[in-house]
Order: sequence, then structure tokens, then C-alpha cells
Amino acid sequence: MPKFMFTAWTGLFAPAGTPDAVLDMLNTAVNLWLDSPDSVQLRERTGSSQLRFSRTEARRFLEAEIERWSGYIKESNVRPE
Repeated sequence: MPKFMFTAWTGLFAPAGTPDAVLDMLNTAVNLWLDSPDSVQLRERTGSSQLRFSRTEARRFLEAEIERWSGYIKESNVRPE
């Protein structure tokens, strides 16, 4: 498949209907952790990088990933078993 690129990422998700105040608190806590010495050291050890998103940016990123992978799935004709 031309232009195929694979990256792995991790995200934190909450159930639908979770109050905005809780989602904002979680987003703030995760972003603070990303700046912590433990997080920086972990990335240095593993050679990984970080993506830091606001909630709106995270939604856009996820929507783009769904659209991108949907195209590969359709192109490869993968079917669930």
C-alpha cells in the first residue's frame, strides 16, 4: 500500500456523558504528568515522543486516525471474523 505509515499511540478515554469538569481535570493531570521527570525519563529510555493535546485536538486526532485506518481497511478488504 503506497504511503503506508504506522505509528503507535496511547490515549486516555472516558465513558460518554462524563462531565466536562472531570474531562478537563483528567486532561490537565495527563499533561502535567507528561512534564514530570518520570515521564521524560521514560521517553528517553524508550526512544518515544509525546503528543500533547487539548480535548478538542485529541478529538480531531482520533477522527483523523479513524478516517486514515478506515481507508487502509477498505483498500485491503479486511473483514471481521
